[in-house]
Amino acid sequence: MLGKQYKARLCLAVAGVLCASSVFAGTGLEASAAVNAPAVTSAGGWLESAYVTWSASEGADGYNVYVTGESGEKLLDDELIRVYSNGSGQQYYRADALGLSSGNYSFKVVPVENGKEQAGASSFSQTVYVQNHDRSGFGFVNGTSNGAYNADGTLRSDAVVLYITKDTKDSVALDVVTNAKGATTSATGLQNILNLYKKGYDKRPLDVRFVGQITDFDTMEGGDICISGSGDSKRLSCGITFEGVGEDATADGWGLRIKNASNIEVRNLGFMNCDSNEGDDLGLQQSDDHIWVHNCDFFYGYAGGDADQAKGDGALDTKKSTFVTHSYNHFYDTGKSNLQGMKSESTENYITYHHNWYDHSDSRHPRIRTCSVHIYNNYYDGNAKYGVGVTMGASAFVEGNYYRNCKFPMLISEQGSDVIENWDTLKRNEDYGTFSSENGGIIKSFNNYIEGAQSYVTYQENTKEFDAYEVSAAEQQVPSEVVSYKGGTSYNNFDTSAIMYSYSADAPEVAKEKVQALAGRENGGDFKWDFNDAVDDTDYGVNRELKAALNSYETSLVAVGGGSVDSPSEGASDSSSEGSSEAAGESSSDSGAEASSESAGESSSEAASESSSTEKEPETPVEVTSYVHNFTAQGKVSDFFSIVGNLSTDKGTVIYNDKKLTQCLKIESKTSIKFTAASEGQLTLVFGDKDSSIKLDGDAVKETSNVMTLDIKEGAHELTKKDTENLFYMEYVTKGQSQVEEPSTDEPGNEASGEESSEAAGEASSQESASEASSEAAGEASSQESASESSSEAAGEASSEEVNEPVIEEPGSDPEPVDPEPVQETGTWSTKWGKTTYVFPDGTVATGKQTIDGVTYFFKNNGSLIKQDFVDIDGDRYYADSEGRMVTGWKDKWSARYHFNDEGKMDTGMTTIDGNTYFFKNTGKLVVSNFVTIDGNTYFFNSEGKMVTGEMIRWHHKYVFDENGILIEG
Repeated sequence: MLGKQYKARLCLAVAGVLCASSVFAGTGLEASAAVNAPAVTSAGGWLESAYVTWSASEGADGYNVYVTGESGEKLLDDELIRVYSNGSGQQYYRADALGLSSGNYSFKVVPVENGKEQAGASSFSQTVYVQNHDRSGFGFVNGTSNGAYNADGTLRSDAVVLYITKDTKDSVALDVVTNAKGATTSATGLQNILNLYKKGYDKRPLDVRFVGQITDFDTMEGGDICISGSGDSKRLSCGITFEGVGEDATADGWGLRIKNASNIEVRNLGFMNCDSNEGDDLGLQQSDDHIWVHNCDFFYGYAGGDADQAKGDGALDTKKSTFVTHSYNHFYDTGKSNLQGMKSESTENYITYHHNWYDHSDSRHPRIRTCSVHIYNNYYDGNAKYGVGVTMGASAFVEGNYYRNCKFPMLISEQGSDVIENWDTLKRNEDYGTFSSENGGIIKSFNNYIEGAQSYVTYQENTKEFDAYEVSAAEQQVPSEVVSYKGGTSYNNFDTSAIMYSYSADAPEVAKEKVQALAGRENGGDFKWDFNDAVDDTDYGVNRELKAALNSYETSLVAVGGGSVDSPSEGASDSSSEGSSEAAGESSSDSGAEASSESAGESSSEAASESSSTEKEPETPVEVTSYVHNFTAQGKVSDFFSIVGNLSTDKGTVIYNDKKLTQCLKIESKTSIKFTAASEGQLTLVFGDKDSSIKLDGDAVKETSNVMTLDIKEGAHELTKKDTENLFYMEYVTKGQSQVEEPSTDEPGNEASGEESSEAAGEASSQESASEASSEAAGEASSQESASESSSEAAGEASSEEVNEPVIEEPGSDPEPVDPEPVQETGTWSTKWGKTTYVFPDGTVATGKQTIDGVTYFFKNNGSLIKQDFVDIDGDRYYADSEGRMVTGWKDKWSARYHFNDEGKMDTGMTTIDGNTYFFKNTGKLVVSNFVTIDGNTYFFNSEGKMVTGEMIRWHHKYVFDENGILIEG
């Protein structure tokens, strides 16, 4: 549950890394009469950072906070001081010092009154110890991945610091050098600043610090923030760090994408609810080197259109990149954790994964093509599918990891545990294969602890059907005669070559403890979760409680800024930000962050002071009677409304109260919604169309917007059809009471399904064709992962260059059913190794087109249920969704949009749907943003595919279409 402690984190001192110390409140001088000394409540050290918390003091307008170490005393930036709620109606302050090298530090908190420090009322913390980050792995070979920082953890002297808060994310500004002569251009908004950095003329390191819960920006690239150089040969290499401040920095709803870049660091951020076009929480897209992603938390994203995207697409994917380290990250039940490499990659792409916590995540830890990868000291904690997987000639050195109940710790494509049906007879079944029938690679294994695995076979046990070649010492090489069953590739022994780095691997048991103590955000972040091993170890479905908690997550951050003032000349040796230069301090001011945080700080300081110094009458709680029904989350199940009718997920999406609604109740002749109001109140109805209508107790009501509010009298009522509508949401509130949020749920309908296959737009325009991607998808659909690693990966490789086409959310996409498998009523459903069949009561196996319990399915001649594919029958084309059910309505696939009529037949040509005219090619693809000539007449279909009538301006040219859409001028 949110806020619930999962496994007790080890004291960091036990891990030999750092410790949080006790603190005390004290004063350097006797406090003045006007201002009391703040009460320091805690302080602690972490990895190259430390923090202090305190309660507000009476009379203070704000606070200055200093951190003192071996290099002297430094004043913290105001943005590093924040106000939080403790959940019990009280507030407290917290300040974080960043950019600290290892050593002992202490804090001084100085109240500010009337613009002046009250030094006599200062409070001090006890000493805390700070440890450096573990800079190991390929990210530090032949270069650096420190970003805006030095190797000792201090900020580079010429670094620019930007603070991103919910209030400054779109107003932060910076003058960026944009030509060789040093001319600058001003940019506002983070993505616009990065776009100017992309030119490569500004050589200043950039440190972007995220404060609190950051939702979507006004300007992004397909729902991502993108760090990019201008090309493969012109990589952005000034040194960039994206980092979170404290324990609660969260990227909520957006992803981070890195391409054509070098020397990039990402740390201390939580990624959740990503709904970008690419679909990855964090993606190294192409042409990157020296990237370091560490101490981040990765949670569910929004569901994509494929069966394996229920938890979102990739958590942390790496493509066409080398000299990369991914370390000390925490993956919470992610479905596809780490895709590593694409078909066109080189074995000279070197990557390290170490000290990551794969916490009940399902697969891809990592899933490797071609590359040379060192995987050591990770904790595999209850993984329902597999750990490490290698294909296409990849070489992986898997060392010192701790495997607890990981189904298949290591897999090589098309051999060993990947395809053996019966180990006693060594019977192979290549339909079992997990990796789309790709050629295999070789895994070198050393000193791994494995418990609870279903299967793990070494070369020493079987020289053909093996999962890994086990060595007795890390420096031992794998003989060249050890080759993969399919492809015949051998291990390249990269780990004993000159390219290999120096490192010190922990024993597996020590690695587990260290990972539990240090992986993820500072102190484990502000979002805690306790998995139920008995259930979650083998369950690769969406954890509904976890999903609901993520959907309803809200930071406890109240305000940013402590109302600090410039420090006096005496008492502070340096007014810059905890080790940053004056230039860095100026740039953070120039960004516009200072002004906004000052005002926030003043108001929050006053509020906090008042709350601590003024006694208030306890407020009488208001009893709210509110009944919410969210069709996306609840379907037709309600304790208040009695609902009869049909649900649909292909009627577009609606955003209401910051919620994305994707499932609706179709208002048809048989639809009925009954309820009994205990007293007078208001009923709010949220429809899909701007012009909405309904009948209340037989009386017609119309509204010109999609939100309708009805006055309700005490007694029984019924809603019925006036016109055909799509109803997404209802709320009844007793008269005089305030509205309340409905409890969050995690039904799959809560998530956007617009990006059918996030990797699909990944590699198609690189070296492989879309058809190759398609065949891969089909291959993986019959794998041990029950089709969950199939089509989205294939599609995802369609173009390593991102496709910045507009995302159309209406009409909706991918009407995927919620039920995990068809309901058994008359026959028997069975699924084994990804193949689903249906047997009728008379023993006949279903083939062809069949209607079972009112649902239409398609089966191959061998009885296998067709899923996520087109089906051609008697000249008509149909589509079967991820559960094998016939699709009607809109469907997105392979970056194209299709429509199927009420009989499931794919539309082609000119077609009218819900009052709008569309044109579909012979292949069924919807024509968008283009002219079409039919029988000598020219038409135009807009970005949603709708036929245009009237005037249209395109590329500064005027066109006029008559009421039938025929071009008459232009």
